[in-house]
Amino acid sequence: MIFKVIYMFFAGYVNLAIEGFFIERFINICRSKNIILQDLHRENNSYIKAKILKSDFKEIRHIAKRTKCKVKIERKLGIPFLINKYRKRKIFAVAFLVIAISIFALTKFIWNIEVVGNENISREEIINLVSEYGIKVRKIKV
Repeated sequence: MIFKVIYMFFAGYVNLAIEGFFIERFINICRSKNIILQDLHRENNSYIKAKILKSDFKEIRHIAKRTKCKVKIERKLGIPFLINKYRKRKIFAVAFLVIAISIFALTKFIWNIEVVGNENISREEIINLVSEYGIKVRKIKV
């Protein structure tokens, strides 16, 4: 189930409202063409809501014309629509990439060594022992 949701988000999906008198015929034709209508909710006799993949939308339009139904896009969700939305904002994408790479690189270093709970051995002795093993502040983690 979770894989289907993740796949739909990466592939892009559309929330549709379909209205017409031949809704059952519309659903049957979609089923025969292997178009999956997910989260299908019937509001009344002539109105349903569904989710479909972005790639199936062109075929849905042809089916709607055949069955004399009206298809209205309520919402577009997923990675392809986000990319399209921010297509003109290249600086935003570059900044996001630089920040992500910086965070990844900075997590590879040891920034602080904290000794807690030492009652029998002194703090300096523990830090000297750790430094003998090659663990020091501002050193890359292995």
